[in-house]
Amino acid sequence: MRGMKGQAAIEFLMTYGWAIMAVLVMIGAMSYLGLLSPSAFLPEKCEIVVGFTCTDFQVTRNEVTLNLINALGDEAKIEKVEIINPENPTSPACSKTLESSVSTVSNGGKISVTGIACKPDLPFSVGDKANVKIVITYSKKIADKFPFSHAVAGVLYARVGETAVSPPSGIGMPSSPYIPGSS
Repeated sequence: MRGMKGQAAIEFLMTYGWAIMAVLVMIGAMSYLGLLSPSAFLPEKCEIVVGFTCTDFQVTRNEVTLNLINALGDEAKIEKVEIINPENPTSPACSKTLESSVSTVSNGGKISVTGIACKPDLPFSVGDKANVKIVITYSKKIADKFPFSHAVAGVLYARVGETAVSPPSGIGMPSSPYIPGSS
């Protein structure tokens, strides 16, 4: 009786052992290639707690671009945008101070903050997902003045690209479209 149980176990391993080994090899290969990484399945996001809405973003190793909408309820002047790496929270990884002439945004207005320079480069490789903190310093308009500075924070979780994509320059584009039959 005892020999039959051992023989059944050996037969089971010989019959299904190859399938078990194949599954283990597939799991190992998927793990090695990063397909089992949770960050591969998480969506990119840009969320700011209160006051501004992040509509679009782009992250490279040396620059960040944010498109923001003012949702404060009043006109605001954005003074500074900082990107902070949680691994080194004492100093901002990327920072840009905006000039007064371009940083005033009406309520519901849009602003594109380009060229938020990172010095040194962000510690992420191209293709990685960067998980960084956004800090926006701004002033609300009160009686035709911007007296007090405030700060709001948010998170940016985005795939790191190779280089910033600049908008088309329009060089080589026709000045007006050609319409057949018109002269």
